[in-house]
Formats: sequence, C-alpha cells, structure tokens
Amino acid sequence: RTDLKSKIRNSNRGIIAKADRNGVSSPKATQSRKTKHLRKFSTIYKSPDQDHYDDPKSEHESKSSIPTASSDGSDLVKPEVLAPAGGWTHLFSAVENGADAVYFGVTDFNARVRADNFTSEELPDVMKFLHEHGMKGYMTLNVLVFDEELKMIAERAQAAEKAGVDALIVQDIGAVRIIREVSSIPIHGSTQMTITSAEGLLCAADMGIERVVVARELSIEDIAEISEKTRHRNVEVEAFVHGAMCVSYSGQCFSSEFTSGRSANRGQCAQACRLPYGYVSAF
Repeated sequence: RTDLKSKIRNSNRGIIAKADRNGVSSPKATQSRKTKHLRKFSTIYKSPDQDHYDDPKSEHESKSSIPTASSDGSDLVKPEVLAPAGGWTHLFSAVENGADAVYFGVTDFNARVRADNFTSEELPDVMKFLHEHGMKGYMTLNVLVFDEELKMIAERAQAAEKAGVDALIVQDIGAVRIIREVSSIPIHGSTQMTITSAEGLLCAADMGIERVVVARELSIEDIAEISEKTRHRNVEVEAFVHGAMCVSYSGQCFSSEFTSGRSANRGQCAQACRLPYGYVSAF
C-alpha cells in the first residue's frame, strides 16, 4: 500500500511516464504493465483464498445517487464523484478512495495525450474491473477532430460500446453526430464544448447529449441557474470541483498552439499560460 501511494504521488509530479509518445503499445507491454499493477492491487484487496477482488468501500456505502434529506426538509441528491484515471495505478487509486466513476482516455483523441492512458485492447478489462466494483467508466474523445479522422472516431465509439464503456465524453459536435449514427452509447458533452449558458445546454440536448460538463469558469450561481432553466429537458449537469484552472475559456484557448505549435484542443497543451511573465514597457 505504501509503495502504491508513493508511486501515485510521484506520478503527479511527472516522474512516472510510461506512455509511448507515439501512442504505440505492444500486447506484451500492455499485459506486463497490467499484471504488475494488478499484483500490487491484489495485495491490498485480495486474500489468498479469494478468486475475486473485494469492494474497498464499506458494505454500508452505496455507489449510486443517494437521496438525502436536507435541513429544510427538501430532498437533495448525492452527486456522482467522478475521478480521472490516467492509467492502471490511478484507476486502482480511484477505487481505493471511494470514487463512484472514473473517466479515462485511450492512446488517441483525448485531452491528456501525455498521460499513461489505456490501449483499446485493455478496454474490456478496464470496464470489467470497474463494473465488478460497482463503478462506471467514461471514455474521453474530448478533442477537435479532423475530417479524415471521423471514420476512426466511429470505430473508437463502436469499440467502446462493445467493451461496455458507460458513456463517451466528447468535445467535437461533428464527432457527436457521427457517434450517434453508428452507436447507441450515451454521450456526455465535454467541458471543452464551452457550454456556459442554458441555451448551450439545450443545444447539446438537441444533439442527443445526455450529460453536460459545464465550463469550469462558471460560478455555483451560474450552474444553478443553468440547471433550473433546463430542468424540463432532463439533461444531467456535471461540474469540476477540483483541479487546475486555465486562464482562457475551456476549449477556446490558442496560446499553446501559438507559442509552441502544440494544440490544447488536440490534447497537447503546453500550459503556456502558467509560465511566469513580466511586464515590459513599450516606451
């Protein structure tokens, strides 16, 4: 357990970087890294006489939405706690710490191409593991897509549905329409869609999107207003509660592309906005 937590801390500092920058992973390498992480995980949750993994959550805890009475007598709904999983280590950490669901990417078409990520071949194992623990898994296709890549997007969506992925998180509205034509898998609108108003959410609903991740720049009051104005459409509203904030609006920033040729809308953000800058007088 100590070793696992140490690796998680180090990975957050960028020390662990197992992903091939070209997104290429051999079956042997994939099986090797999976086996290594499973072995570590099994020492935490699996006893020698077990043939399955124990749920790290208490039997008295529920992973689904729980109606909870508030002090004024109205009913509140416990929100789904969704955590990122950039690889097997992070996936196990999310399970250990009580997440209800995780989101993750494969080797392409996701906004975190520098993360470990999973291969398409690993998807069935990932989803089997999550479902055994009563959790959901959402796969990201949260980048802008070029015309020549639309066929690949369709293939990724079909593979995800076959593997049991619970939903796709998508940015590109063209990709949304393609996915709707070839698959019935639920679609969540990514925060990269820059949905900042009730009108934006209703537009997403018209495209068949079942959940919208609103822009991270919104306040609690903004989110409440959007939720109230769109309640009749029964579209779920998701919001980030922890993580880094961009200087520009989600999905609309070109600073990384301009300064380094690495597009933030293709998962390659160089985070140029977070570098130290100084004021230089023009006079």
